[in-house]
Amino acid sequence: MLTKGDDFPLHQSAEPIAFAGTDRNFYDRYFFNGYSPDGSVFFAAAMGFYPQLGIVDAAFCVLAGGVQHNLRASRRSGGERLDLSVGPIAIAIDAPLETLTLRIAANDGPLAAELRFTARHFPIEEPRFTAATARACSWTIRA
Repeated sequence: MLTKGDDFPLHQSAEPIAFAGTDRNFYDRYFFNGYSPDGSVFFAAAMGFYPQLGIVDAAFCVLAGGVQHNLRASRRSGGERLDLSVGPIAIAIDAPLETLTLRIAANDGPLAAELRFTARHFPIEEPRFTAATARACSWTIRA
């Protein structure tokens, strides 16, 4: 069951927020992309939280006029997972599971933006993506 809390990077596993987990390599990530109707402009943005590692990273990329511009930022999380900003990149949850805003503040580079994302459909709970833990293996190479 999805709740409004599922729009925030508070997960501990691939399950909805109501379930907890302790996987050291777990991450929670926002990912956005879009393009102009004629395809001349494309953008992609991401913000990832690595709660067990204490790291948050973010990126924003725009491809326009055949030129790609990239902005990357990273910081220590200090355990706070509701601070949705990393350097000049910030996300605001305006209405959970309905509307959010991605802001790229003016910085040393050429990128700045304010993009609002509004749901056009009620949220759908997707199947879980989980991978089995790698097992130790030994290799023998013979010439």
